[in-house]
Amino acid sequence: MFKKSWVFPLLSSVFVLSACSDVKDANKENFSKAIQEALDTQKAVCITLPVANVQPADDSALKIGDVVLLDRGIQSGAEIQQADFLESLGFFTKENKMLALKRMWGEPTEEKVAVYSETDKIKPYLVEQSNAFSSSRKLCSGRAVVEQIVNFTEPGEQGGVKASQVNYRIAIKDLADWATSPTFEQIYPRAKPTESELNKTSILILTNEGWKVNL
Repeated sequence: MFKKSWVFPLLSSVFVLSACSDVKDANKENFSKAIQEALDTQKAVCITLPVANVQPADDSALKIGDVVLLDRGIQSGAEIQQADFLESLGFFTKENKMLALKRMWGEPTEEKVAVYSETDKIKPYLVEQSNAFSSSRKLCSGRAVVEQIVNFTEPGEQGGVKASQVNYRIAIKDLADWATSPTFEQIYPRAKPTESELNKTSILILTNEGWKVNL
């Protein structure tokens, strides 16, 4: 009876300890969680909004976010195609009009341009990014999720930092309809990762709060 009274408590203790993984352990579960936290800080698929290829002589004639495009044939073909696609989604309205345009030399001249104005429909997907050198406005959708941790190196320490290289695979989910259309893929062929680009590698470092992606 004495032995039996200790068997079950001991087994329960072992089970509890094994079920509670330390966040500092080097394992697939902890690495997957750390990588997913990093992936959740950004959208999976982004495209840059078209940029004006001419400048009106009077900026007050435009609203913030308006894009003015002058058809210059091949030079502006891609930008106009992109802007027209976004207009077809309801993200832009388009107005063909005559505008006085600035010239590097000489007086402004009037030319026929297309003015694309943003609508409220674009706002849920609009992401503005800036740094000390530049800024950009993008349309983004979807999220990347960790599909599989393939393998990782045994953690090594250098300069007081313990790190591991982790190879993993992601999947793209929750894309808006516009980002899955054949037209989108034709106009923005590099927006989505290719099959091989779904395979990723990141360096994870050990902190007092567990493993973190080294950004």
